[in-house]
This record gives sequence, C-alpha cells and structure tokens, in this order.
Amino acid sequence: MNKKKLKVFFIVLLCIVVTLGIASIVIQKVVIPTQTYNHAVALKKSGKEDEAYDIFKSLGNFKDSKEQCDEYDYNKAIVLLEDGKTTQAFYAFSKIKGYAHAEQKCKELLDEYPYLSALDTSAGDVVKLGQYEQDGNESNGKEDIEWIVLKNEDGEIYLTSKYIISAQQYNTKNGDGSTLKKWLKEDFYKDAFQLDERGLLNKVGLLSVEDMETYESFAGTTPEWTTYAMSLNPDKGLASGYSWWLDGDYFHGAGSNDVDMSVVTEGGSYSHNVSQVTKLNGVRPKLIININNTTTDYYKDDNSDIENGGVENKTTKSSSSNSNNSNSSSCSGSVSCRAGFHPCHRMSNGYCNQCCADS
Repeated sequence: MNKKKLKVFFIVLLCIVVTLGIASIVIQKVVIPTQTYNHAVALKKSGKEDEAYDIFKSLGNFKDSKEQCDEYDYNKAIVLLEDGKTTQAFYAFSKIKGYAHAEQKCKELLDEYPYLSALDTSAGDVVKLGQYEQDGNESNGKEDIEWIVLKNEDGEIYLTSKYIISAQQYNTKNGDGSTLKKWLKEDFYKDAFQLDERGLLNKVGLLSVEDMETYESFAGTTPEWTTYAMSLNPDKGLASGYSWWLDGDYFHGAGSNDVDMSVVTEGGSYSHNVSQVTKLNGVRPKLIININNTTTDYYKDDNSDIENGGVENKTTKSSSSNSNNSNSSSCSGSVSCRAGFHPCHRMSNGYCNQCCADS
C-alpha cells in the first residue's frame, strides 16, 4: 500500500472513530435519557408517581425533570400540611421555594411557628430557638438562645449554642455518670423550650471530640461566656483557664481516684484535654433535629450516664415541689454564686444547678 492509499485509509478510519464517538455520546446523552424520561412520564400517567419521581430525580436537569420533581415535592408538602405535619411540610416547602407558592407557604408557616426557621438553614448559619437566662438579670426575662448550624443534611440538623450558657459539674460525684446530661435532657429542655419547640428536638446533649474534629470550622473553639454563666463562678485552671465540657469516654488517671472528662480549654485546645468531672466548667449544648426520624433513641448512649449520675438525696427529694425559686437552704450540693445571686432551680435530686439574682 502506497503512502497515498495509507493516508486515505487512516482518514477514513479516523472518521469512523469520530462518528462512533459522536453516536455513543448521542445515545448516552439523548437517546437513553429520552427513553428513560418517556418511561417516567408513562409511570406518572398510570398513577405510579413514586416510581416516576425516582426516575425524574435520576435524570437531573434533563428536559423538565427538575420541574417534575418539584411538582411532586410540592404536592407531597401540601398533603403533609393537610395532615397536620407542620414540621415536615415546612421542610419540604423550604427545599423548593422557587416552585409555585412554596415560598409563600414557608412565610405563612414561619409567621405562626417561628421556631421552624431552624430547618431552613445551612451549615454556618445562626438561628434563634428557645430562651434562657443569659444577662444575669432575671427581672427582664429570658433571652433568645442563638445556635450555630453545624449540619443540615436530609432532614438531620446539628446545632450548638453560640455562647457558653451555663457552668456545671459534669457529675456531682467523682465517678462515671453525668448529672449534666440529665439536666440537659430534662431541666434545660423544659426550661429553655416551649412545648411546640420541644416537639422539634430529638436530643439535647453535648458536643463530642468527634463533633469538634468534624465541625470545628463552624462551631469555633473559643465561644464567649454569657454574663449569667460567668456568675456561676466556674473553675479556672492555672494553665487551661476557663474550660467547657465535651462528651466522650471517661478517663481514670493512673495513681489517682479522679475521674475526668474531655473539655475545650480557654485557648481552644481539645484534643487531649480533660478535667475532673466534679469541676464547674462551661456548658455549650448541642441539639439534634431529625424531621424524618422519630423512632431512633438519640439518648441511647447517654442513658447509663444519666442513671448513674450524682448521688440521690432523699431529704431534699421529698421537699416542696416549688423548687424553681428555691434558696440555698433547700439545695443539696448547690453551686457557688457571686454576690447578688443565690442558688436556685433545684433538680429532682435536690441539687441546685443555677444562680438567680437576689430580689
């Protein structure tokens, strides 16, 4: 074969390869998606909307697949709203604000249920949810609690308080267990959140070391303390300064009876920092919201700590139930308060975990 014929051969071969390549792209990008799209349309017309939705979802922006998905989601949100499932309905509307009247529906629901704003968020956003004493002046009422969103994925949302809102012992006795977790689950939960807000929460707990490693860029390591939290006279380490609690494994020091738990120090270090569980350190709650899951027990890993926390005080347990405004004489192992404040908000075990301004 001479050079001229060889050249023609390679040109023809190249044209065949290019043609096959173009044909393959057309098949992959047009023919197959069109067939798949037509199948989804047929399923929808036959009443199999759930199956059709999954196919439209897989097609992304092909033709009007996205609009088909938005229509499906909007109709589902309407049904949820009619069934009284306000939280799920709001979350669904918030994901398709550009479709039909979804944005207007969100505004209407927010006017009636402001706490739902926590659902329409992204990591790094700051939202208000619940109220708690923060400025140390009870006469002007509680202040709104600000929360930093750490995660919002598929209806599961993690938040942590923007500020250190209290100072407490992890455990009122030197041992495994946590009166702090009990306080967060019961006392703080009821004190800080209204009934409808509580229905939004799957868990009120603490950040873990793993949380900090994952979400440190959003949470930060050196949050400010509220005036109220500082009024509780937290312990200050010579080297660590004021610390705040994390959740984790107990550390039993060699040659010592002390039981320690992880903390974040004043300088923002947390990788290998611990504090004795009976120390009065800062409290920075973590919230978990999962609008699609009401069956998972998010407290499963905390139940043992809560059951073993502290020492039951039988004398104070049987005292007057009017405990939220009790003074130091009715508290067992109460906190130390600065001048102008007194121990109050007695827990079920008789331990006073807050300071209230003297009247």
